[in-house]
Amino acid sequence: MALLKLGYKNGAGVLSEYWRVVDYKFNSQFKYVDMTFGGWVSEASRVAHMENSDTPRKVRCMKDKFDLYFSTEALNVDGTNPVLQMYKFAKENEEFFIGATDLLDAIIEGEPEVPGKSTAELLEDKIVVLQNDLLNAQGAIDFMLYSY
Repeated sequence: MALLKLGYKNGAGVLSEYWRVVDYKFNSQFKYVDMTFGGWVSEASRVAHMENSDTPRKVRCMKDKFDLYFSTEALNVDGTNPVLQMYKFAKENEEFFIGATDLLDAIIEGEPEVPGKSTAELLEDKIVVLQNDLLNAQGAIDFMLYSY
């Protein structure tokens, strides 16, 4: 999972279209989530372990919206997990990410953003990314369950 900000260039004129959660912290006691999104030119540049093309962006979900996105009820919805909710929160609440496109949606719509790769190759890459996101989400769920 990742977000695409097509055509976005940072202050130095460097393209930074691919944004992914690179770090997060859940605090279920005080009801907030801190998220850090890293920006790259493309998914291929991230997969190739290239440096971020932009300064990481910090996003915080405060108590007033915590339950809407990260409560047990919100996370019990079939097909969701804490990491997916982070992307949803950012797209709906963080000015920079409002209007961003989910990467998987862009690939399925036939607009792959990685030159030289077929849609099938992009989907294979997506599966690996989603498997990693699921492992991260399981860690977050375990943390939330055992922190009470």
